[in-house]
Amino acid sequence: MIDTLLASLHKVRKTGNNKWQACCPAHEDSDPSLAITTVSDGRILIHCFAGCSPLDILAAVDMSMTDLFPDGALANELRGATPWIRSQRRDDERKVDNADMVMRIVSADREKGKVISNKDLKAEREAYLQVRSNT
Repeated sequence: MIDTLLASLHKVRKTGNNKWQACCPAHEDSDPSLAITTVSDGRILIHCFAGCSPLDILAAVDMSMTDLFPDGALANELRGATPWIRSQRRDDERKVDNADMVMRIVSADREKGKVISNKDLKAEREAYLQVRSNT
């Protein structure tokens, strides 16, 4: 599914191992603001730094949330856990995955010599604190 998603986006560039940036299809975007990451179990994580929801992003490329999960990945992750624990585990993992993505994007921009905005510096700091609090 990652190939299908990436093929439907514009200005895609690889930013790391299993990580990309592209223009968000849910809003007029000339400077890539969409971060895409695949994680070890095959899930695809997407985040628009302009604030577009994942549902809007996927609708713009004729995909759905289930397309972000490989067959059985979600079922395997949730098997045997109580509903509250399942929900909490997904929320914690999602926060750490998103925080990691923010830090990697800012780091990649820094390595390219881009000026990092105050907004992005604040997001990077919050991401760092999020990861630190979950380790």
